[in-house]
Amino acid sequence: MRERVDFVEGSFFWKLRAAYFAFKRRFGAVHDPAPPPIPEREFVEAMAADDPYARWLLEHDTRPAEFERLREMARALPHRPTIALVVDDAAGDADAALARARAQLYPWARTLATSSLAANAPDAAARFAAGLAASDDDWIAFVGPRELLAPDAAFEVALGANLQPDAELLYGDRDAIDASGARSGPVCCPDWSPDAFAAAMYTGRLVFFKRAAVVAAGGVGTGFADPRYDLALRVSERGTPVAHRPRMLYSERLPLADYRDDDARAVQAALERRGEGGRVRPFRGTCAVVRYALTKPGRVEIVLPTRDLADDLRRCLESVFARSTYGDFAVTLVDNGSVESDTAALLAAWTKREPLRFKTLRVDEPFNFSRLVNAGARASDGPYLLFLNNDTEVLTPDWLEALLEQAQRPPVGAVSCRLLYGDGTVQHAGVVVGLGALAGHVYRFAAPDDPGPGGALFSIRNYSAVTAACLMVRRDAFEAVGGFDEAFAIEFNDVDFCLRLGAAGYRNVYVPHAELVHYESKSRGGADSPAKRRRRLEERTLFTERWHSDRFRDPYYNPNLTLIDESGTLAP
Repeated sequence: MRERVDFVEGSFFWKLRAAYFAFKRRFGAVHDPAPPPIPEREFVEAMAADDPYARWLLEHDTRPAEFERLREMARALPHRPTIALVVDDAAGDADAALARARAQLYPWARTLATSSLAANAPDAAARFAAGLAASDDDWIAFVGPRELLAPDAAFEVALGANLQPDAELLYGDRDAIDASGARSGPVCCPDWSPDAFAAAMYTGRLVFFKRAAVVAAGGVGTGFADPRYDLALRVSERGTPVAHRPRMLYSERLPLADYRDDDARAVQAALERRGEGGRVRPFRGTCAVVRYALTKPGRVEIVLPTRDLADDLRRCLESVFARSTYGDFAVTLVDNGSVESDTAALLAAWTKREPLRFKTLRVDEPFNFSRLVNAGARASDGPYLLFLNNDTEVLTPDWLEALLEQAQRPPVGAVSCRLLYGDGTVQHAGVVVGLGALAGHVYRFAAPDDPGPGGALFSIRNYSAVTAACLMVRRDAFEAVGGFDEAFAIEFNDVDFCLRLGAAGYRNVYVPHAELVHYESKSRGGADSPAKRRRRLEERTLFTERWHSDRFRDPYYNPNLTLIDESGTLAP
């Protein structure tokens, strides 16, 4: 406590406060009353000066002064669904979980303790099933003993149910809480991401279900230490919308539980139900990925634009041909006006070395990335297209399989991989529209061993866009949206392409288990001539006007996260 007091007294606020009263005494204030108590807000600010998340909570979390206002808002909702909170208190210390459930601000929420429903049930699945049987409410949540609901969690569910009446599953954001009550580790989820959810329960364990949907999906499953992931997978397979409330709906007590084996079995069962062959594989120790069976293999046409840079191109081609374990591919090198003898010799050597899998298409015109890759696509005929930069190097031997596993699936549009800079830091792990009012690579410059919040960097994820530095897409999907828009010669061509895929009903996917190095310079300069600067401005203007990127609400990026930079951290 002495250390905490010392910290407060040494804070900027406290020093400013002391200076104020010293000023009054020095210049003869008529009276010198005792200093008033520090208001709660300012006291917490001082205490949290070195904790960015505590400061963020101070600004964004629901405060006691707002509780009555929320109750009034709840009474004003057009539809006031009843919500059952089934708390598993039969095993472990659940006093805090019960207290938080019973303290909900939403008047139409009620708490059911499993100890009074099924005290002798052998496992959580049986206890939750008893809670389901005892409930006739509109919505239901199964709360673990270490999960502490926010006071307004049920209110947020009711609000979400009013905004999306057809949703059958709803989830929010979460954080962790220690024994002292300090909160940390915020996980700000994207909106519903089916491919991400098929690999990991990124939503967190505590989700809310329409009770009728749980019954229709077969009820609470058996055979799982925690049956909620299996249940959420089955409910989400019904095809109805899933709602997301970007609020901290609960805190999980530290240490966090680990259900990896349980999760793998839930995902495996889902793959079998859906008729999608595949296996769950551990990845980087803390995460798992789904490796789908190659049910629709075919030739991958690698379209590789280049202009000279023979050393970069040599390294790229050597890595593709020497390291790739998937052999059914061909390279169409689109030569955009190379003039150097080293480049000519390199292309001749590869034509001789791989006559059936390597060819050159010469395009002598001003650089236009979209036009070049469209030309390369037309010059090939395989069912899969892979656009690849000439300054990349393959690291993962089964990179083509990893991309193809996703690209073969009918709902999937563009698929891309994890790209690293030469020093190992992250260059690409998904593109967020709206960053910097345009678009950017989220988590750029992250350390290679950083899993990201909620494991985002090590997990299969849906994104609005991925980079064309390494992008695979089925030819039919490519042609369905008309390929790349040649109005974007240099910038935002890949983002525009992916957004058009999304508008056509496809989902874009990032896979972390395919890794390449992208030797793009971190300090690469911008346009270096008036013509280039003008072209850059024109393309940025076109992108902004077409997609309203300056006010774009990217569904795969939580609105609580910053749009100022690519760090993926909480917004101020």
